Amino acid sequence: MKVVFRVDSSEVIGFGHLSRCMNLAEELRARGNDATFVCRDLVGAAVSILAERLFWTVLLPRASVTVSERTDAAETISA
Repeated sequence: MKVVFRVDSSEVIGFGHLSRCMNLAEELRARGNDATFVCRDLVGAAVSILAERLFWTVLLPRASVTVSERTDAAETISA
């Protein structure tokens, strides 16, 4: 099974949600599943941690203003 996590991290919003998702992804991988992370390219995003743990990561473009849920969903589906 392929699992997609849509999660952001940054200097402003922190890394807690990303950390919890990575732990879940590790368990899913141990059970034979593949995990991909879709993250917005935010200042201070911890995407290097995902690479260190060998997770496939797709970066959504950095935005100068807050992105609407509709736009975020469309970009995530495109990715």
